[in-house]
Parts: sequence; C-alpha cells; structure tokens
Amino acid sequence: MTKEETWAVLVGLGVIVGRSTQTGWNLQGANLSEADLSEAYLSGASFSGANLSGAYLRQANLYRANLERADLTLAYLAGASLSGANLSRADLRGADLSEANLGGANLEGANLGGADLSEATLTASVLIKADLTKANLSGACIDNANVSGWVIKDVTAAIY
Repeated sequence: MTKEETWAVLVGLGVIVGRSTQTGWNLQGANLSEADLSEAYLSGASFSGANLSGAYLRQANLYRANLERADLTLAYLAGASLSGANLSRADLRGADLSEANLGGANLEGANLGGADLSEATLTASVLIKADLTKANLSGACIDNANVSGWVIKDVTAAIY
C-alpha cells in the first residue's frame, strides 16, 4: 500500500482528517482497535499511547515508528517492518510478530507475554526489562540484542 493509500484508509477510519503531510503523522492516542492496516505505509508515524489491539498490520511498514505505550494486544504484525521502532512499554501480549523485522527496535519494558516471535529478527534490539513470559522465540535471531533484565519464563525457544 502506498503512503497515499494508507492516508485514505486512515481518513476512512476517522482517525485523521485533511490532506496527507509528508512528515511524521501524529496518531497519538488514536483508536485503531481491530483496524485492517495490512501492508500499510506507516514509517515514522507516532502511535504513542494508541489503541491498536487486535489490529491487522501484516507486512506493514512501521520503520522508525513511535509505538511507545501503545496497546498492541493480540495485534497481527506478521512480517511487519518494525526496525528502529520505539516500542518501549508497549503491550504486545499475544501479538503475532512472526517473521517481523525488529532490528534495532526499542522494546524496553515491553510486555511480550505469549507473543509469537518465531523467525523474527531482533538483531541489535533493546529488550531491557521486557517480559517474554510464554513467548514463542523459535528461530528468532537476537544477535547483539541488549537483553539485560528481561523476563523469560516458559518460552518456546530455539533462539539464534
């Protein structure tokens, strides 16, 4: 989906009005619960504190997006590009992040309890104090990730 097509979808959902801007879209606090934003272009957008619970973001481009404190419980982010994104203190419980690119992402204090991170790329990401209780990390790549103080209990692993 192009940037313009993504803008049109967001207008249709009533979370944005007017014409598209070329710089960082402000969707802070927006309610996008269960919205279908698959393959959307959301690079650099700010979703701080937004409700994206159950949202469908398959293969969405969220490069360097700000998702700090966002509610992404049960969100479908399979194959999404979240490299360089800020997901600090985000709630990702039960989210599907299989095959997602989280390289260089900030997941400090994020709740990833029960999340599916199978085959995900977490290279050079920050997982300080992240909760990965019962997460699926089968085939995940965590090379050079900062995992200081992370909570990792009952995990399905085979981490590379």
